[in-house]
Amino acid sequence: MSGTNRHREGEKEGSLNLVELRPSRTARSTTGPDGTVVVFVPKFTGKLALRWLVPLLANPDMELRLDEIGSFFWNQCDGRSTVGEISSRMSDRFGGETGPMLDRISVFMRRLDESKLIDIHGSSGPPEDVLLAAPDSGRRDSK
Repeated sequence: MSGTNRHREGEKEGSLNLVELRPSRTARSTTGPDGTVVVFVPKFTGKLALRWLVPLLANPDMELRLDEIGSFFWNQCDGRSTVGEISSRMSDRFGGETGPMLDRISVFMRRLDESKLIDIHGSSGPPEDVLLAAPDSGRRDSK
């Protein structure tokens, strides 16, 4: 089941606010000389593949190269910083309003969560299955 469809049993859907979530990295990564991050994504995760196939591979991981904004977000995913705090830092660093930045973060977090590259913690800290839905960013549709 993908991260966008999960929620804790007994909680109302959408009861967790995106800005209160605390993402943490679960995959290995490295930072290149230009400051961008390369995330190492395992090619295989099944027990049989890990035991028999992976030892035969020259490189058991795929490399996911993040752009400057994705790299900044990745480095902020420490399990302590909330998405709201990260969004504010990103807006300060890259310019722009927080609302559109939250929309971008929501999409990026969903992809990282579906790929099991991050864990998402609720406002209290422990990992939870959550719904990733951007809060109302206060934007008005321009016509």
